[in-house]
Amino acid sequence: MSSQEPAFPLLLRPNLAASYIGISRTELFRLLREGVIPSELPSPRVRLIPRSACDAYAATLAARALEE
Repeated sequence: MSSQEPAFPLLLRPNLAASYIGISRTELFRLLREGVIPSELPSPRVRLIPRSACDAYAATLAARALEE
């Protein structure tokens, strides 16, 4: 892998997305259900979350932590 390639894929499965953000899988599914984090369903059994959406949510968590 070159230094240009991301360490994580552009689309993440729920387990990896939760780990990437640093939240539980249950919390991730709550956020998906509420529409806070967008996801794609390419097939009925596969849910993919854009890494950019995970980054955006993680940035909001960081901003909230700085406000406290």
